Amino acid sequence: MQLASHYLQLRKSFSGFRQRQPFKTRVEEIAGALYCSERNVKVIVKRLASEGWIEWKPGRGRGIGSTLTFLADAQHILLQEAQALVRQGQLQDALSLLKEYDQSSDLKATFMNWLGEYMGYHEESMPELPRDTLRIPMSGKIISLDPAYGVYSFEGHLARQVYDTLMVYNSKRGAVEGRLAHHMEHSPDWTRWTFHLRKGVMFHHGRELNAEDVVFTFERLLREGHYRRMFAFIDRVEAYGKYTVHFLLRKPNVLFPRFLCAIMTSILPRDVVEKQVHSIDMEPVGTGPFKNVEMQRSRFILEANPVYFSGRPFLDRLEFYLMPSKSEDCQRDAKWRKLVTLSDIPSLKEARDGLVAHGKSYCSSTISLNVNKPGPQQCVKFRQALRRGLNRMALLQLAELDAWTPATGFRAPIQAYKFDIEYDFAEAKQLLQQSNYAGEVFMLGTASCMVGAAKIIQHQMEALGIRMEYVELDSESMVQPESMLKMDGVLCGVILDEDEVTLMEVFTADYSKVYHHLSPSIRDQVLHLFEAAMGEPNDMARSQIFDEIEQQLRDEALVLFLTHNRHSTVYHPSLEGVQHNSLGYIDYKDIWIRPTFPAQ
Repeated sequence: MQLASHYLQLRKSFSGFRQRQPFKTRVEEIAGALYCSERNVKVIVKRLASEGWIEWKPGRGRGIGSTLTFLADAQHILLQEAQALVRQGQLQDALSLLKEYDQSSDLKATFMNWLGEYMGYHEESMPELPRDTLRIPMSGKIISLDPAYGVYSFEGHLARQVYDTLMVYNSKRGAVEGRLAHHMEHSPDWTRWTFHLRKGVMFHHGRELNAEDVVFTFERLLREGHYRRMFAFIDRVEAYGKYTVHFLLRKPNVLFPRFLCAIMTSILPRDVVEKQVHSIDMEPVGTGPFKNVEMQRSRFILEANPVYFSGRPFLDRLEFYLMPSKSEDCQRDAKWRKLVTLSDIPSLKEARDGLVAHGKSYCSSTISLNVNKPGPQQCVKFRQALRRGLNRMALLQLAELDAWTPATGFRAPIQAYKFDIEYDFAEAKQLLQQSNYAGEVFMLGTASCMVGAAKIIQHQMEALGIRMEYVELDSESMVQPESMLKMDGVLCGVILDEDEVTLMEVFTADYSKVYHHLSPSIRDQVLHLFEAAMGEPNDMARSQIFDEIEQQLRDEALVLFLTHNRHSTVYHPSLEGVQHNSLGYIDYKDIWIRPTFPAQ
């Protein structure tokens, strides 16, 4: 790589000379071009000549220049180096290299075509057996795969490949089923729960799962991470023997098995975490169908767990590559083939020869209004003006959202609304006049993936008479309380993977915009209603409590509900076993590739 960089830098510095055109130069000129000493120049020139990339004829005598001839095709070397960087998981560096040295518009297209072929399914020749590898582009970097600290849905999706929970929600049957636990029991008042673990379940580092691991996981979840408040209803966790765990709850909770399906409850190996043999957030160790092989900020590699208790995956290897979010050309030009990927990379919605599957999970886009910060949003009339002045039908046309229907709450309706029942521009103008708004700038923080929506909202607010500016927040800032508390409102999305349980997460997690933006009194009222819902065994009555929570947020315009967005996946027709999990993503364990046979 270093030698190629030297050659490319020389070609750039002496761009006036064509390939195989000899020209005079001096050692000091080359030293200046390569930013090195004259002594190092002699070493570099010798190596370049030995590779056959240049011809070098040193000058004889004082003041006589040397003759340099470029022999190698710089574009070919550049392409090879860019491809090598991708294979090392450094796609961003590859694109930077092309940007620095590419002098041909054709080379970029060649690279993007190659990258499209590199992604997707490949059967690779290995010394022992062929290896089935699936390479998948991802649009956001991985911050943490520690279940107690994970935030974003794709992190949760990856964590599900590595870890297991005690229970799992079967969306097809609409029922909770055993995963690491094969049986559960509860007391008549729903405050005492007992779970019996499967025997012979192995962690990736070779030790059997036992009840102490479960106790450790939940005691840690109550002590640290983002979800302490969410599970504060747990009084204590106890192990009875090697394979039985008992939970004592502070209050009745009929939804407790659903809580145990949530990814943050994934069971961790006590010995690994306590001894800090691994950093769980970047080197995860679980019992899941795939085990971690390599984790960088730009690439994540998993391999099949051969002793997985629920059956070995059909795929041997998964490779995830971070696609630069700011590189529109990277997204637009790629001809992705044999692909399994996410629809939140805009260009991939139009993947050629692909099938699009829509999961049952929906991302609800919302604006959380910060009533704990001075500003116009303190006034309920101003907040209601925002609510009535937002034309959600305009957002449905925005490709980046893949919106399905206008929203009136966190939960999606059974059928899409044909019009925006919240929008009333005349009423919004009247409410704004009745408010104490005096022309202040309303600061809206927005997730990077929703900048397009922020621009539309800004234009709509200007038409209403509200000065609005938006600030793009990166993925790490979006989960920092200090960042969200600086904003008058925050535009983001919420994926309801476990439905009622995720609603609890929305109102209690450390990174929750709603939690930090609600006033303490409203927050307490909402949490009181959640406690009532957890103790309500009747589904319809419990749903009415959630309706009451959403109605209060609507009436006071504390959360502005915008759209429900489909969570879609593009995949190649040769993929079989495609099933969506509760997050709306495709589970990789049961995917297999239908081979193509030659025509008879």
